[in-house]
Amino acid sequence: MKITHFVILFIISGCNQTFEKSIQYQVSKCEIPNIPYGAPVVKTRFRVDSTGTIKQIELTHPSGIEEIDKAVIKSIENCKVEVFDKTTDLWIDKDFTWTQNIGKI
Repeated sequence: MKITHFVILFIISGCNQTFEKSIQYQVSKCEIPNIPYGAPVVKTRFRVDSTGTIKQIELTHPSGIEEIDKAVIKSIENCKVEVFDKTTDLWIDKDFTWTQNIGKI
């Protein structure tokens, strides 16, 4: 009897799964600001519409240093985003770590 309840519970638990479609995109031409090695990490997310236009930028974990945070926002504003699924807006998470001073991603 206990095994039957376990099997039924196991089967039912799989019924509530939601599957999100994976949206393909490519981010390019984001200039990495000239920030000294070892500066605090900045975590961001930004919303891109179906045409690849950046509509909203959020600092989910700011550095605590205004100049660094502004440089990160400017970097994201200059990114080029190509969205291969043109049906919906998309949120992209991006972390900025300062392992090199200047470069491109």
